Amino acid sequence: ADMGIMYNPAKNNITKPEDLVGKTVGVQTGTTGETSAKLIAGVKVNSYPDIQLATLDLENGKTDAVVNDYPVCTAYASTHPALKVLNTTSIAGQDLTQLYGIAVRKDDTQLKSDIDAALRKVVADGTYATLYRKYFFADPPYLPK
Repeated sequence: ADMGIMYNPAKNNITKPEDLVGKTVGVQTGTTGETSAKLIAGVKVNSYPDIQLATLDLENGKTDAVVNDYPVCTAYASTHPALKVLNTTSIAGQDLTQLYGIAVRKDDTQLKSDIDAALRKVVADGTYATLYRKYFFADPPYLPK
């Protein structure tokens, strides 16, 4: 997933990550959103234990933007029409593209086999693409193998 910058266009015009300079940005502690926001010199980063607290401060005008995974931002903004989300793949020259995955213990071959079979099934019957569109608001960029 890419990184999302969620903001209120009635209060801020953000068209690129550099537009955050001089602004206050909300992030969730310990996430790639926090790491990404800290890459931009001149940005005040407010870290929150929960992303909902960051989004509340954005809505209440206490921050200018929220930086988090693009799918998280788009899901939130889809039910909060005053907010917009900028999709970005890099901040301060750093590639932010992330892939999600499923981890299993190396010796748990049966679980891995079961997961692989289930993934093949949902890809083949179209369920994967349907769910991806529902929760990520876009076509899947590729299908898992």
